[in-house]
Amino acid sequence: MIFKKKPLEVCFHTSEDYVAELYPIAPASVYFSETRKKLAKQANERKREFNSPTSGASAHLCSALRGLVDSCWVIKAPTDIRLETNGDGTSINWEVPVVLNEEDRQVQFFEPHQWAEAVQNFPQNTLRTLVKIHTGWSVELPKNHSLMFLPLDVFGVENRFSVFSGPLKGGLGPVYINPVLYWHVLNDVEVIKAGTPLCLLKLVKDNLCDVKTGFSVAVKDEAHERRLKSYLKGLNSVFGRTRHLMYKKLIAGEQTTPEKDNDIFR
Repeated sequence: MIFKKKPLEVCFHTSEDYVAELYPIAPASVYFSETRKKLAKQANERKREFNSPTSGASAHLCSALRGLVDSCWVIKAPTDIRLETNGDGTSINWEVPVVLNEEDRQVQFFEPHQWAEAVQNFPQNTLRTLVKIHTGWSVELPKNHSLMFLPLDVFGVENRFSVFSGPLKGGLGPVYINPVLYWHVLNDVEVIKAGTPLCLLKLVKDNLCDVKTGFSVAVKDEAHERRLKSYLKGLNSVFGRTRHLMYKKLIAGEQTTPEKDNDIFR
């Protein structure tokens, strides 16, 4: 008997009932569904305008964007967070209406000497103090997995801050989910409203390869370039949404299926 491997499950924890009910962690595909519908509508309107049956370039059909949205969660601010800067490039004050943990600060900082001063080209128009948000959420990660913090910039929903990307490494017990933000408002008062998306969260497997030795570089690989050209031609061989459907295909004289060929045409 062949036993199917049980899919991984991730459980997020919070001690606050209202956070779980009002500002839950949610799949990005649910949160950004309206944006994708809007993009699809605009693409269809352009097809009608130019009287063309082909889909053309459209972000809602981009496999990279769809793959990102379909594989991530969104974590949101658990309370309003008031942040005030004075124009000196480093100072920032904060205030929240509700304290989640009396024993811990809800907002902490990495001062310039802890990061910005060691970076050769620190981002322009960015406070040199990094802002760490304590969300009150924690998670126990599957063995040999990490939770990657990813920015929201591809969705254009926020320009006041961007997340400091990186993996949240799992250990022997639960770990807190506390995103670190680059703050881009240098001289003003801003409120991150409760429920505002802070970043994307993506589960990734550790040590998929040895990044120091587990790679190679090929130059002018004719077989690879032939397959790449065939792939690009295949994307334009069908109309509309069906361009991403999987078909049996003939490669190097051998009939293959998506499962056998590792979904290279997805």
